[in-house]
Amino acid sequence: MEVRYAKQEDYPKFEKLHGQFFYAGFIDQRRKITVPKEVFDKLVATESLFLAFKQNELIGYSVMQGYTDGACKIEEIFISPDYQRRGYGFAFIMKIKEQAKKEGFTKIELMSATYESDRFWEKCRFVSKDGTDLYEINL
Repeated sequence: MEVRYAKQEDYPKFEKLHGQFFYAGFIDQRRKITVPKEVFDKLVATESLFLAFKQNELIGYSVMQGYTDGACKIEEIFISPDYQRRGYGFAFIMKIKEQAKKEGFTKIELMSATYESDRFWEKCRFVSKDGTDLYEINL
């Protein structure tokens, strides 16, 4: 699996993959949530969008934000349903942790959306902060 920051030319692949994404709160509605090109461009410019590829196929992405307190927050993360429960999400998180550490971050934080995702984050060695949906891992 290749993992790298998004480039301008990745927009068509990203838009297609993001079309499969749905927010946990909208699970019953399965609404397609689009990302305008201007938003994508900003994510590329600020190196906030990390992409995962398998043999040139975009299979996942993560939107991340760095903070001055040393924390890097995963705002959104998604692996294509065709690649879920096959180890790609775990491998993607390991690459994200490696990159965040390389860039000088001391921890990664995120909000877990569901009980199922709680189990995933725990498998990746993230820890719930005070029993809440906030998970973190020190790097």
